[in-house]
Amino acid sequence: MVVFLWSLNGVFTKYSVVYLSPCFLNFIRFLLLAPLVFFVPFPKAPIINLILISLTWFMGTLLMLTLAYQEGLPVGLGGFLQQSSVVFSVIISLFVFKEIPKKNQIIGLAISIIGLTYIILMRSHSVYISEIAMCYGLLSGVFMAIGITMIKKQTKKNDSLVVIWYSAFSVIPAGVTLFFQNEKSIRIDVSERDVIPVLILIMLYGSFIAILYANKIWYNLIGRNTSALLNPFLLLSPIFSIVLSFLLLGEVIDIHVLIGGSLMIVGLTVNNKKDVAHLTPLATADVKKRRVVF
Repeated sequence: MVVFLWSLNGVFTKYSVVYLSPCFLNFIRFLLLAPLVFFVPFPKAPIINLILISLTWFMGTLLMLTLAYQEGLPVGLGGFLQQSSVVFSVIISLFVFKEIPKKNQIIGLAISIIGLTYIILMRSHSVYISEIAMCYGLLSGVFMAIGITMIKKQTKKNDSLVVIWYSAFSVIPAGVTLFFQNEKSIRIDVSERDVIPVLILIMLYGSFIAILYANKIWYNLIGRNTSALLNPFLLLSPIFSIVLSFLLLGEVIDIHVLIGGSLMIVGLTVNNKKDVAHLTPLATADVKKRRVVF
């Protein structure tokens, strides 16, 4: 469910950048959540960690992906580029947290990476994508990997509501990027005023569903499971993105995406063949039986 909510947010973001600048869109999303800090205790964590996580997991990941969409990156391809974070985060976790992936996890992750790489290469050849758009998409994955690694350490406290503080800390840097942007924040003509209610709903969804609700759940998950086991589930995001962008935005699905996507599903199956029983999602897991309920 979490991955689906994020994928839907990607489609909404792609629609929004036609009328709103990426910097303005992200600033408003974080600003809407900032007042909630008055109802949540300050996290028992070094403030520098909170700032760094805010700059990477929250602002960095979202801003880079939004900029990529503005540069013409398809939502489906954007989802795949962002999931390069799976590779980086597993590597970081190996060296930082000494989390050694099991054999089936390594094989599954390798198969998923092959599928991901195939889609990136073939999609880039079949549809013109600017280099800057590709770079923004990959940077989104890099920021996401760093954020996941740092949050993994922070979740020792198991305080999922800290996502509210991450959003609050993101307001200032997001405001700085907004101040220095070299484009108009709002690009809505008089004849397009009917899109304003839609954009308002999209911003509310991005703040309270995609950022607050979905990240709260995911924050609990990464605090209870190893990165090698959990991160491959993120590879479902591109699949959802492709389907949703096709249905809502009319983006084309080609044979290369289907082939690569199939490889990624196989990789996910192999990765969790022996270890899926250890996954314990928030509030829906039977801890005694260790069964997965999404």
